[in-house]
Amino acid sequence: MKKTTLAILATLLFAAQGLWAQTIVETEADLLNAVQNSQTVKLGKNITTASQGGRLDINNGVTVTLDLNGHTLKRQMTAADDGGQVIYIADGGKLTITDSGTGGKITGGWARQGGGIYVEAGGELTISGGTITGNRSDKREGTDYGYGGGIENHGTLTITGGVITGNTAGQFGGGIHNEGTLNITGGSITDNTAGTYGGAIYSNSYRDKDDGRRLAGKPTAGGLYIHNGRKVVIK
Repeated sequence: MKKTTLAILATLLFAAQGLWAQTIVETEADLLNAVQNSQTVKLGKNITTASQGGRLDINNGVTVTLDLNGHTLKRQMTAADDGGQVIYIADGGKLTITDSGTGGKITGGWARQGGGIYVEAGGELTISGGTITGNRSDKREGTDYGYGGGIENHGTLTITGGVITGNTAGQFGGGIHNEGTLNITGGSITDNTAGTYGGAIYSNSYRDKDDGRRLAGKPTAGGLYIHNGRKVVIK
């Protein structure tokens, strides 16, 4: 009986270790491959991904923790593109961004919506560390794009730490353009720029909650812009 119990415990332990697997990556190819599976992915060095085919896609049913580990993840975009984000989170995908080192950042995205990161409805993004910086979203002639220089959120975005700074939106939300659920309990959003409204955050949702962390930007109409009379709770 004891042997059977020990065997079961050993099997469970093995399964748990597999569930929380960690992969250290040092190349674009290894990184793009690693995020296809649920695990912790840790950068072993700075990685630059290509403008074509270099976006990190977190697909449905996949849960990834991306540890920047003090390194830079850069998308080498030279012009705005609909798929020019550094990271894309699909419906049912879950991503947590951490930084166990110092100075880890996500940069170089250049898209029409969500220059750095785009979160689809049903997707989830948690940021507890690292810096989202140097990303941009541009308006296409005759469209309403140019949203979310740093992040475009249609799902659930939770910020407990990290920094969103130095991002630019052609129209709305230099740091974040929110159409979903936004919870901020830590971190800072500073020195982002929007061409029209919301240098820090432009929100088109009533589901925002902010506990009074630092919000600042360089917008046409204030760091935080709430559309259609919606409200943000600031405590």
